[in-house]
Amino acid sequence: MSDHLSVQDATFVYAESDSAPLNVGMLAFFEDRGITEEALCRHVSCRLHRFVRLRQKLAFVPLDQGHPVWIDDEQFDVRMHVRSVALLGDRGEAEAGRLLARVMSVPLPRSRPLWEIWLFPMNDDRVGLIVKLHHCLLDGVSAVKFVNMLFDAAPDVASGEPRAWSPAAAPGRGALLRNALRARWEKLREVASHRPHVEPAEALVQRASERIRNVLEFGKVTLRASTRVPIGGPIGPERRFETFSIPLHDVRVLKNRAGCKVNDVALSLVAEAAHHQLERRGIHTLGATVKAAVPVSRHTQTNGELGNQVSLLTLDLPVGGMDPARRLRRIAQDMNELKRSGQAEGADFWLGLAEHVSPVVVSTVTRAVSKQRLIDLGVTNVAGPPIPLYLLGGRMLEVYPYTPLIGATSLGVAVSSYNGTLYFGISGDWNEQADLSVFKEGLALAWDALSRRLTAPEADSSVELQPRTMYPVSHGSSHVHHAQGISP
Repeated sequence: MSDHLSVQDATFVYAESDSAPLNVGMLAFFEDRGITEEALCRHVSCRLHRFVRLRQKLAFVPLDQGHPVWIDDEQFDVRMHVRSVALLGDRGEAEAGRLLARVMSVPLPRSRPLWEIWLFPMNDDRVGLIVKLHHCLLDGVSAVKFVNMLFDAAPDVASGEPRAWSPAAAPGRGALLRNALRARWEKLREVASHRPHVEPAEALVQRASERIRNVLEFGKVTLRASTRVPIGGPIGPERRFETFSIPLHDVRVLKNRAGCKVNDVALSLVAEAAHHQLERRGIHTLGATVKAAVPVSRHTQTNGELGNQVSLLTLDLPVGGMDPARRLRRIAQDMNELKRSGQAEGADFWLGLAEHVSPVVVSTVTRAVSKQRLIDLGVTNVAGPPIPLYLLGGRMLEVYPYTPLIGATSLGVAVSSYNGTLYFGISGDWNEQADLSVFKEGLALAWDALSRRLTAPEADSSVELQPRTMYPVSHGSSHVHHAQGISP
């Protein structure tokens, strides 16, 4: 069995480099119910039929005449993908985060299916689990489907028996080239034979104008010059990872009070954390912004496929000092405007156009663009399972998502909800984000300030908010800024 990657999935293969391994995944903690490597291998083996890509690897078309192809791995062995390790030190959450950072820093070998699961005991009645997959396999929404496939909604679900599987013979180089050329020819014939629907001239002009406007909007916002501050530089292959979580119920109360969305709250916290980090670095932030890439899902309820189906919004996050409620309002307004602007549709246009362009061009352009400093950080937010999940009888207690650093971006924040909690996984380049713990500290300060501001009895988010007064609190040679004396 073999089929070509979609253009979007293929771009994550092309954009990967030694300094930017494009692994996605999560760090989760479970109740320890005696989970062993052998039991986990058997459990995963019983679920492999639910996701065929777990037993497939990449094959590359000669002369780059087609996008990479999924082929069955004739040597597949689940024991090459599921492994147990021991933590060093005190075997706490900090050590687990460092292990995840090291695991995600290593590219997945292309000679095998592109996933791994790491199991390790903790210093209490918990076990840790790291799930690592290549981004070409799935995006955030697909990752939730994958999690639902791997874990159970009840503690007493039997794993069952592994299903019989026979791999298809791998195609030779000649067959790969012939199949790719045939697929391109059939696509050209399809385009040439397509009879466009005849529309009234006025409707046709309106639709064309809208399409042009969306494309220009995507280019304008993405390339627009702004008062950007340096939040990082060229990245290397090593990563850091920090975690943060807040009660989802409190987030919903706050967002309802402010009249915005959960994603707006998350973006506001990220902007405040970036402000805190930059101030601690001694960087002037008055009126400054950082450009954030915010993925937008294009999955539909009727589309059960995995893989990547996302578009992209680019948002200028305000990182200057300001009242937390005012920052939230500005971000919510900017996001609403971006959604109405057609920027996401403009991104979709370029992706659709790439379907009809030579794979050589697509791969070349992807590699060139991925090296540009167009984005300062990525922020992805996905709604996860609202109920407890279980692995071999052990309940999942916490789960922190991991997002890779793409191109020249040195900071990434993945946000996901699970069972009443909003979890933040913060990934950073080892050198450029040596102070990643300061960013995490900024998230905690931001949440405290924002929740106090918007849940105070006298708070009224409908009135014009005034900039807060900032008071530096000395911590050695650095400063932490706290909101004081906030009034509506």
